[in-house]
Order: sequence, then structure tokens, then C-alpha cells
Amino acid sequence: KASTGYIMPINTFTYISGEIKDRCDSDHTLTKHNGIDFAAPGGTPVYAAHSGTVSKLYSTMTRQCTTNDACTGDKEEGIGVAIDNGDGTTSYYFHFSKRESLVVGQHVEAGQKIGEVGNTGRTTPE
Repeated sequence: KASTGYIMPINTFTYISGEIKDRCDSDHTLTKHNGIDFAAPGGTPVYAAHSGTVSKLYSTMTRQCTTNDACTGDKEEGIGVAIDNGDGTTSYYFHFSKRESLVVGQHVEAGQKIGEVGNTGRTTPE
């Protein structure tokens, strides 16, 4: 899809820590990573990249679970949110330290604060 109407979800970041690509995990299993991870100081605001509807909330408080932990399902994402952009795409935002008070079905505008950078879920410690 064209990127019309999308904005950067974060204003300040140190570097891109994860790109859209195939990865080989510790079990030598090829997995897809269909997102971009931005490394930024904890607490940095995260904004909706596109207007849409909250379709799922992720609420696992586990911090920095690694491949050695039983880090499966929603534990990988930590605290986060999925937003249906209304154009056939969904944006996923994971690893928050804090999520704004959002509810499934709520409409959000592009640029609306939805959370803060954190390291919940499967992340690499700083």
C-alpha cells in the first residue's frame, strides 16, 4: 500500500535497531520481522502513525524476556497496541513502558500519543 497519510511514530530515536527482514533466532529457526524497531530513551513518546481504530491491546508486563525465557505469544510484545488504519493495513506498536488509556474500538488520530518507549516483552537490554 502507498504510505499516504502516515507519519513517523517517534520524533527522536538513537538508531533503527530492527528492520523488516528475515531473522534467525537462537534455535536457528528462520522467522519474519515485518516491522521497524526504533531504539530511543525510555519514556520517549510514541504517536499513532496513521488515524485508525484500536483493534487489540497487549498488556504483558514482562521486561526483557529473552529466547532463554518462556517468551511466547503476547509475552513477546510486552505492552502495546494494534491500530487498524482503515486502509487494509494494521500498525503494531510494542515494548512500551506505558500505554495511554486506550480501549478496543476507540478511534485515534495520526499524531496522537499512544504510549512511551520501554523494554517490555522480548527486547535486547541496553
